[in-house]
Amino acid sequence: MSRTTKLLIFGILLILSLACEQTVNTSTPENKSTAAPTTYSLKDLCPELRTILPKDWHYVNSSSFDTAGDAGTECIVLYQFDIVAESQGKNPISGVVYQLDNKRPPYIVPYELTLPGGDHLCEHSCRPLMKDVLSGHEGEELIFQDVEGEIITRVSIFHWNPSFEPNGKYEALGHFVGDKIILEKNTAKVLIRQEERPQLAIQTTYHAQEKNYYATDIPSPTHEIVFWQGEPKEVMLTPHPEKVVLAFYNHYLNAGEASLYFAEGKWAELGHCANAQCGCNVPRSEVRHVRVLSLSSADTNCSCDPLHQCENNCPDRATVKVTIACETQDCDVACPQTDVIWHLIRVDGYWKLSNMKRASE
Repeated sequence: MSRTTKLLIFGILLILSLACEQTVNTSTPENKSTAAPTTYSLKDLCPELRTILPKDWHYVNSSSFDTAGDAGTECIVLYQFDIVAESQGKNPISGVVYQLDNKRPPYIVPYELTLPGGDHLCEHSCRPLMKDVLSGHEGEELIFQDVEGEIITRVSIFHWNPSFEPNGKYEALGHFVGDKIILEKNTAKVLIRQEERPQLAIQTTYHAQEKNYYATDIPSPTHEIVFWQGEPKEVMLTPHPEKVVLAFYNHYLNAGEASLYFAEGKWAELGHCANAQCGCNVPRSEVRHVRVLSLSSADTNCSCDPLHQCENNCPDRATVKVTIACETQDCDVACPQTDVIWHLIRVDGYWKLSNMKRASE
């Protein structure tokens, strides 16, 4: 079937669909002006739009959403392009939103979803959804999540802006790529795994300037070391004592939880970390969050003969160097950094914090 024939058939289907969707107006001349305007929909015809894609666009799927916030239904068509051999890698995925202008007669307007720098939306399983993630806009944003094994590795954010000439535009407001993306209200966290550090990752947190992530006056992103898939349940049994230091700072604001990481009596010796004894330059009550910026691998040793005395409890001493930044009400990005040296001891197989000193001391 030729492309012209396909377009003709599609046009006939569109006209029939729209004719069926219109509400018959039986109002009298007196109340005719108060009748609600007809809202058209592409929902039923959305799958047919694949037939009009260019030959070098390989159709992936289509879905229907109210992407413009007008109670209508738009059609999102995803496609692959620049196809490569299966052994060479994954194919880029991009998309188009098809929207009716609701005029009489209506016509379809295509809006290609473009990102700054020409990057693509996805490479794996591309999931579109509508969600309110930016407080500076009314309604919800159009979001595309690239999912690989249930982990989101790419996120693209768009919002319908009717003020762009001539027919409006789906404006790109943010785009993130990493090993894992966590999208929250006005915040996006990008995690990059540290292959040489088991279970650890570098997390970069981006803060939106209410309306988007591209504005020149948005806050600088913050960086910190985090657990890749959450803190291990028995982290103190780890063969990597530096993880205990990271876990302690994760629980720093909760005195009851933080105290569990210390050897007997050591939490009290450090004054319960209440007055800047554990690395922060302000009392713990003023701290909102502790970011671990660098974390050395533990330098371990044995305090006894492992062949005759320590048995399975060697090494039983460890030293960990860490750099932290303590966020407060007055400081959340460019906070003072402190280099700290922690000493740990192994008690019944559990690594426990013993004492610390600032590297400058």
